[in-house]
Amino acid sequence: MMTMGMFKPSATGGYPIIQSSSSYISSSSTTSHTMNYPSGITTGDMIMVFTVVTGSLGFTNTAFLTYTLPGYIASSSNNVRLFNAFRRIDGTEGSTFSWTLSSAGHCIALALRISNYYWAGSFGSSNVTNFQTNDSVYASTVSNPDPANHSPSWGAANNLFFTFNANAGKSIGFTVPSGYSDYTYTVTHSTLANQSLGVGVKQSLLGTENPGAWSLSGTRGEGVMSTIAIRGN
Repeated sequence: MMTMGMFKPSATGGYPIIQSSSSYISSSSTTSHTMNYPSGITTGDMIMVFTVVTGSLGFTNTAFLTYTLPGYIASSSNNVRLFNAFRRIDGTEGSTFSWTLSSAGHCIALALRISNYYWAGSFGSSNVTNFQTNDSVYASTVSNPDPANHSPSWGAANNLFFTFNANAGKSIGFTVPSGYSDYTYTVTHSTLANQSLGVGVKQSLLGTENPGAWSLSGTRGEGVMSTIAIRGN
């Protein structure tokens, strides 16, 4: 199941723009997974993909520059991992892309097509030029997890801040932190796997961000969160 909210364009201008999205929910446990690109991809767009797996599975996607966020590995049955991958569209893409897990498993994913972001010629390995992340984990007993603060190295700009929350539970109810309702997404496995993803988005001219706490409902598992900033053009 995927749900999403409505984006509120800024009167200030200059912010990165979420143009479209796509989601994926696996129907079988397998090593290879394929999903659609968001609609309308155009050369120069940034594609940002977040994939949630449970267990100690690895992730490989050679078409994207991939970063692995920390996973909460306290429980062998309920731990969760959140993988993020980025690609700048160059016109050679088809309508789908795939990734491989280190062993058979279920997963969910969200892909966002973003335009009007600052581009310095490459995605640096330190995430400095275009986007930066700050990550945190929480236990299954926590109902109001508070993601890490984030101060991107470029400072004050037309920043688009994201808070991503991956939880090892089915059909988790997510309420985003206050101020993060510019654009909201929820992707969950309702029956086949303990995987849920909530996303909130916020426009800000400030160079530092304290997202504040989420509110979770449902039978929760361990979780991992990421606070991400993308710099406007």
